[in-house]
Amino acid sequence: MKLNGINILKCLKNFQALFFYPSIITLRVNKGENEMNHKKYFLASVAALMAIGVFSTQQVKAAYSVVATRKVTRNAYIYNSTNKRTSYKNKKKLYKGQSVTTYGDGQTLKNGQKFYKISPTSNKYVNVANFKARPVVKTATAVIKPHADWLARTFNNKGNTVRKNLKPGTKLTVDRHEVTSFSDNFPAGMINDDGFYHIKGSNQWIMGSAVKVNKKIPLFDPEFENARTNYSLVRFKNNADVYNRQGEKLNADGVKVRKQANWFRADNLLYIWLPSENKAELFYHLIAKSFYTTSSTSDKLKVSDAYVKASDMKYFDGLKLKPSNTQAEAKAAAENKN
Repeated sequence: MKLNGINILKCLKNFQALFFYPSIITLRVNKGENEMNHKKYFLASVAALMAIGVFSTQQVKAAYSVVATRKVTRNAYIYNSTNKRTSYKNKKKLYKGQSVTTYGDGQTLKNGQKFYKISPTSNKYVNVANFKARPVVKTATAVIKPHADWLARTFNNKGNTVRKNLKPGTKLTVDRHEVTSFSDNFPAGMINDDGFYHIKGSNQWIMGSAVKVNKKIPLFDPEFENARTNYSLVRFKNNADVYNRQGEKLNADGVKVRKQANWFRADNLLYIWLPSENKAELFYHLIAKSFYTTSSTSDKLKVSDAYVKASDMKYFDGLKLKPSNTQAEAKAAAENKN
C-alpha cells in the first residue's frame, strides 16, 4: 500500500507502537534531486488497516511475544483500557470453561490490576484472576537423558517415587511443565529451573533435569503467577540494609543483607523518615521474615517487618506501585511520634 509514492507497510515495520494506536508521523518525501519536504500523515491503527485488508491476523499475532490459549475459571466481564465494561464479538462476558486466546504477557491497567488482552487488534481485556494461570499447551515428548541415574524416576502428586531406574532413551509424553507443590521436598540444586513435567494421562511427574524434551512447554510457577498478579516483584541490586517502620536499621553494624538471587513480594512503596540521616527515603515494604546476610557465619537475619530502600531494589514484574505518602508526610508522622 502506498501513499504519495511512500510504502506505508515498510514505514510501519519498525514501529510496534503503531499496532494498536493511531499516530502522527513525519515522513521525508523526496520531491526531486535537491528538494526535500517533510509531510505529516495520520496513520490509522492496525485494527483499522486490517479492516481494509492491509494486514492479516497472522501478521498481527506475530507482533506478540506470547500468544496462548487459556481457560476461563469463572464468568468474567470484558473491559476496555480505561477499566470500563465493554463487549467483544457481541459478548459482554466470558463464561466459565470457555477457552480464549490471549495476546501478550498481561498488562496493568489504571486500577493497578493485571489484565490479559483477548483481541489482537483492539483494546479488550479480562482480569488475569479469571483464568487458569497455566496456558493450555500441546504435548511434547520427553526422553530420559544418559546418566540421569537417580533422577530417572517418576513421582506422584505428593513427591513419592512411583517408578525408578527408567532406562536412558525411554520416551514419555508430557503435557505440563510446573514448579509443583512438592518441589520443596528436593534440594534446589537438584531441580534448578527445570521444574517437573507431568506425564499425560497419569498422576505422575518426571524431574525436568532428567529429560530432554522435543518441544518447549513454558514453566508454570503457581506461586510466582499469584505473586505477580497481587504484588510488585523486586530484586536486590546490591547488598543492603533492612529497616523497620520507624526508620531504624535492623541489621548489625558491619553486616548487610546479602544480594539475594530470588525475588521478593512488595505490597507498599512509601517514604520513611530516617532519624540517623535526618531525611525521608523511599522504601519498599517486603513480604519477608528472613534474609541471608554478609556475616562470616552466613546467619539469617530474622525480622517481623522489613523495609528496604527503593534505591537498593530493582523492579522486574508484577504491579507497579506508586508512593503511598510524601516526604513531608513521612517527616510529620515522625515528629508527631516524638
